[in-house]
Amino acid sequence: MVPNLENLTQSEAQSQLTAQGLAVGAVDGQNNSTVEKDKIIRSMPSANTQVRSGTKIGLIISSGPGLTAIPNVVNQNYDQAKEVLEKAGFTVQRKDQSSDSVDKDLILAQSEPSGKQVDASKTTITLTVSTGIQKN
Repeated sequence: MVPNLENLTQSEAQSQLTAQGLAVGAVDGQNNSTVEKDKIIRSMPSANTQVRSGTKIGLIISSGPGLTAIPNVVNQNYDQAKEVLEKAGFTVQRKDQSSDSVDKDLILAQSEPSGKQVDASKTTITLTVSTGIQKN
């Protein structure tokens, strides 16, 4: 039977497989933001699957979180920009500011430059949002 190898290192998994009369098969990397880098995400076949002695067990190992390019949301409506950023995994903060030229609820600026490659799950983007033309 295939042991549960999740969150083990490759060498720890190899020791467990050898003890069960099994061997390490193909090893592939995959980006993952929840499993620590160099730890096993899953095995193939999966844990608790009955297999013959000597079977090679494939391992998918975390390469850590993938990088995401920050989109340009300047001049977009705040609600739409926030939705785009949150769907990509970013945390969004709002900062209001009056403007003489930009309509209310449109993005004046973003705290991180567009195109920059980052780990979205660890990145907060502050959006400076127009409150409209300041009234005197």
